Amino acid sequence: MRRARLIAGKQLRELALAGLLLAVPLLFLRANFRGQPETSLIDRLILRVCAPIQSEISDRLLRARQSWHQYVGLAGAARENQQLRKQLEQLQWRLRSAHNAEARLRRYERLLAFRRQRQFAAVGARVIGRFLAPQARGLRISVPELPTELKAGLAVVTPDGVVGRIGRTYSHYADVVLTVDPRSALDIKILPSGARGVLRGMRGSGRGALRIEYVSSSHKISVGDLVVTSGVAGVFPADLPVGKITSVSRASSAVHQRIVVAPAVDASTVDELLVVVAAKPEVFAARTLTDPPAHGVLP
Repeated sequence: MRRARLIAGKQLRELALAGLLLAVPLLFLRANFRGQPETSLIDRLILRVCAPIQSEISDRLLRARQSWHQYVGLAGAARENQQLRKQLEQLQWRLRSAHNAEARLRRYERLLAFRRQRQFAAVGARVIGRFLAPQARGLRISVPELPTELKAGLAVVTPDGVVGRIGRTYSHYADVVLTVDPRSALDIKILPSGARGVLRGMRGSGRGALRIEYVSSSHKISVGDLVVTSGVAGVFPADLPVGKITSVSRASSAVHQRIVVAPAVDASTVDELLVVVAAKPEVFAARTLTDPPAHGVLP
């Protein structure tokens, strides 16, 4: 019996609390919607109690709304930043491509001017591979306009100087044996003395060096002297730079001097070059101007 009364009392309290919770907002609404002259003491009391609560709730809702707008704005800004970043990367890639194209065009123009100045017949070529091991140093080149004259032994040059010779050809490609290759040999002369000798690649020379053989000890050779092609064999045009002398030694009992040369052309940086088809100016003059251009470089 007592337990039943406790349960009934608990239910009654819950009903009273629910009624109060329902009555408060209703009274609050009633007090808000009544005009100033109609408000009673109870209405004013309810407004006084509920106004701070309403203000706090309103402030919290305002902050929540502002935070939401900031979140939406930041999310939109993040998407916009991502799009702008992609656009910037695309523009940077295009700028690099334009700079590379401009640099390549300048190299082509330099090759063309060099070929016209020296008056030899040549075709343009592009480096597609490098073989720079100490025992064998060479390049693999692509020759788009493959002439019938292209064969092993032809000179390969740039405006900076001699690169090497054609080793073998296949289809529109060829392998170049560099001057710094130990198998290479080139007839040269030394300026200003005019001494003649044979230039060969040196073994175990790191990045590549050259030595000159058969230069008599009677010739005055100095460090810094320029080494150029002699042009005697008719393969290389005369007076093309080959390198500069970095070391000279003269043994009192030796007939020849020991001379070391740094190459004029660094093969690791060459991208475009010329294959000399005919080194003599008269041979070049016999060729017609209607010959097809080579690699978009030569007329």
